[in-house]
Amino acid sequence: ISPSDALADLTLGILWASTFYAIGMIWTVLSLIDRWRGPHGTGEINFMSVIAAIILSVPWPVVLIITM
Repeated sequence: ISPSDALADLTLGILWASTFYAIGMIWTVLSLIDRWRGPHGTGEINFMSVIAAIILSVPWPVVLIITM
């Protein structure tokens, strides 16, 4: 593989991994908010709850293991 092709392959791999990571973050945010709303959906979710869910979704593999 030529150096330019190797760089393109590396860039494409990083972009794919970043895409899957972002999808995991979105899924984790929605899962956390749904969990915090409670079984009947009556829990109050405000702006700070959403920000907390976004921050907690950064290490989403760990969060998914804990919430399962």
